[in-house]
Amino acid sequence: MKKNITVEDVKKIAILAHIELTDEEAITYAKQIGAILTYVEKLNEVDTKGVEFKSQTDLKNVFREDIPKPSLDQKDVLRNRLSKSKGGSLVISSVL
Repeated sequence: MKKNITVEDVKKIAILAHIELTDEEAITYAKQIGAILTYVEKLNEVDTKGVEFKSQTDLKNVFREDIPKPSLDQKDVLRNRLSKSKGGSLVISSVL
């Protein structure tokens, strides 16, 4: 299945992606994308008969087990910010 990408295709994609393109850029990108698709199309020429399909089904979870633990004490949390805390809450500078 060979399909050449047209300048109109590139312009439609640019509209969907909210990207402004000049006509010259659309022409350039159409040529570049066409070259990439032609290169990828060569994969269909590879003889895969007798090649067993492989997937990454042997992967396993590498995350640690989720074990609940007690949280930090409020005094421990505010220890380094005592000068910038008031009534157990952190005081921050105005954002706006």
